[in-house]
Amino acid sequence: MSVRSGFLAFLILTFLAANPVSAAVHLYPAPQDGEAMAARDVQVTVNGQRSFTYGLIQKDIVWRRIQLVATKFSSFDLDDGDADIAIRYSGPPVQHASVRRLAANVPVRVEGGTVHFRIDRPGAYQVDAGAPGGHEPVVIFANAPRDWTARPGDIRFAPGKISDIGVLSLRRPGQRVYIPGGAVVRGIIRVEAPNVALAGNGLLLYDDAVAADPRVKALDDDSPILATEANGLQIDGLTVVVAPRKFARTDGDGPVAPWAVHLLRSSGVTIGDLKIINSLRDGLDIDGSDHVAMHGGYVQSMDDSLCIKSTNYGPGGGAHDRNVTDVTFDGIMAMNAGAGRVLMIGTELHAAEISRIAYRDIDILHALPPRGVAVSIANGDRADVHDILYEDIRVLDRPDRLLNFTVEVDGYRPDTLRGRIRNITLRRLTVPAQTATSVIHGMPGRSVGEVRFEDLRIAGKPAPNQLPGLIVGYASAPLYQ
Repeated sequence: MSVRSGFLAFLILTFLAANPVSAAVHLYPAPQDGEAMAARDVQVTVNGQRSFTYGLIQKDIVWRRIQLVATKFSSFDLDDGDADIAIRYSGPPVQHASVRRLAANVPVRVEGGTVHFRIDRPGAYQVDAGAPGGHEPVVIFANAPRDWTARPGDIRFAPGKISDIGVLSLRRPGQRVYIPGGAVVRGIIRVEAPNVALAGNGLLLYDDAVAADPRVKALDDDSPILATEANGLQIDGLTVVVAPRKFARTDGDGPVAPWAVHLLRSSGVTIGDLKIINSLRDGLDIDGSDHVAMHGGYVQSMDDSLCIKSTNYGPGGGAHDRNVTDVTFDGIMAMNAGAGRVLMIGTELHAAEISRIAYRDIDILHALPPRGVAVSIANGDRADVHDILYEDIRVLDRPDRLLNFTVEVDGYRPDTLRGRIRNITLRRLTVPAQTATSVIHGMPGRSVGEVRFEDLRIAGKPAPNQLPGLIVGYASAPLYQ
């Protein structure tokens, strides 16, 4: 090797050693002809390169006197290494900001109205800048790269393109759909066979074009993902957004929009790193299904976020009285935008039993007024709800209501019998210093029993043997350990 070539190699190695982050990041292509999807008031750069930022939710839409949260997001792949993020806002100058990843605050600095921070691992990072009512949240989805080896019969979408699919029905066992980072798939996917896989770091979008599609309007459930009797389903990495800007209304009931992901009468479902933003309705609904595990991800919804149900309405008549058992949510960031509950069991529980449900290692970012609830069991029907675990739940912001464990009457199609709530454990629940009202309340003959608080913490410190603001009625006294 010549002296000159050796010196050049030395310079290259020196540059790579000093700049290891570039190799760790893969930015996705912007969607072709997707200018209308771009955020107008936020620009995100990653290691100095601009990353396409989606602004799919229209600001200033008000429903039932609740203003929609017009969250923006930007996605890219992050392998081993760090990445420097800069977010520049137009409009009111940013004076302060906070950045949160799962279980930790991220150091942040604000310079010249631009928010700067460094990330060192894949995951969701929520950025809140300015006072409430100022800038809308920006979420960074730093995705772990996903390997996909194509097989005959796979359905694969192209990055950088918007694909209008209308209704994609998967009826063949073992079918696989791959939506890579940078791909935008506009439509809905109905899974009606076992062992189907939906994977990739791309976007599945429900917007005005989907809502107006005659094929979609003819359906009894237009959730972007509806899985019915889809045993063995795998969902890995997708981002699902429900963001209509023009919406129909029913008499007195506000806009018609779907739940984002609806698992119905299914078993053995695994979900990994799923991201959901639903500007109007529920995030993930596990409905009459069992042995479901969700690990990692982010869910923001206007209504219920991570929800357990057993309905008696909807496709095929709903859940068919199926019990919901052995469900785990783990390692998730979630928030409610003002009209529902973040961790929700109920209200429709038309089954004999709802049991062995575990919520673990979850950040509740916000449960906003006027009706946001952080943790709720609302038994509106006949089910025996028991053996429910909440472990390492961190409530980061004062919710409209903290806890709500109630036996009540389902407002949809209630059973004639009332159910029970018992054997509920809240282990290492962390709540803010200014705690909100909590309610544990049964009905005559249907009391709430055996609610245990283990290592309750208020503002990070061990709490006394009492949860402030707790109202108890028709219930046994909570236990504190």
